[in-house]
Amino acid sequence: EWETTVQKLVENVSGKSGLNIGDVYYEVWNEPDLFGKFKAGGEKNYFDLYAHTIRGASNAEGINNYKIGGPATTGLYKNWFKGLLKMAQESGLRVDFLSWHRYSKDLDKFEEDYLNAGRWLTEFPGFTGTELIISEIGPNSENDPVYDNSFGAIHLLATSALLEGNVGKTFIFEIKDGPGEKKYWGRWGILTHEKFGTPEIKPRYQAISFLNRMDGEKVNVAGLGSWVKAFAKEKNGIVKTLVVNYDPSAKHNEAVPITFINLPTQSFTLKRINYEGGVSEINVATSSSTWKTVQEFKPNTAAIFEIIPVK
Repeated sequence: EWETTVQKLVENVSGKSGLNIGDVYYEVWNEPDLFGKFKAGGEKNYFDLYAHTIRGASNAEGINNYKIGGPATTGLYKNWFKGLLKMAQESGLRVDFLSWHRYSKDLDKFEEDYLNAGRWLTEFPGFTGTELIISEIGPNSENDPVYDNSFGAIHLLATSALLEGNVGKTFIFEIKDGPGEKKYWGRWGILTHEKFGTPEIKPRYQAISFLNRMDGEKVNVAGLGSWVKAFAKEKNGIVKTLVVNYDPSAKHNEAVPITFINLPTQSFTLKRINYEGGVSEINVATSSSTWKTVQEFKPNTAAIFEIIPVK
């Protein structure tokens, strides 16, 4: 019955005679270790659930390409991660992506996760190219006032900078707050609930809008510190670098040295766009392909620096 249900779902969503959506990601369960009390083995075995789900999806006909994976656990657990790959390897079942959740104000936890995941993947040569996804990220798995203020936004920017290029995709939960007793109650949404009038955008919504400026092809960044995180992109000749000074203790002002190497032009405008408002520009002319600057950052602030060639 479960396989039939999954088959019909995939045919409805991915089917060419259904919703006809291409490249859908199907994640097998949500926090199975919590919701459903599945185990990595034993009587209520998540790997059995996964195998039957794959078989059901594989029976779907007339469909577009899709991806399927899991296990979307509450954290990155070695026995779940390696157990799923071992089962898939022995059974010849597909695992297009491996996913987990991570909530922490300590960014080192996010780094530990992707380093461990990459190391464990090397033990399964047939899956070395498998996409890594953190399908829920945030500072706290419980309700927390930071979800209503700018700290939650800076956490999102810093986490995104840290994970850029190291995991395939990251997601946050949730879109809209639940209907609490008051408008702001530390809920995970990026919009308030309509119980209190037209939904209003919250700081993490604004952080996503800010991140949307960072489109283009990846540019290498090196030398990140304990608090300062960054990543860079290039599009249409404009190099963009997002820099975040993330500090849960809110104590560390940072004078951040930035060196641009192999500049695409020696005459350019350096534009600084601050996350919480304010834009400044300076014109630069240099005879070198390398240029340095030092930029001041207060705790829990972020900015995008654009190198715009002067024509």
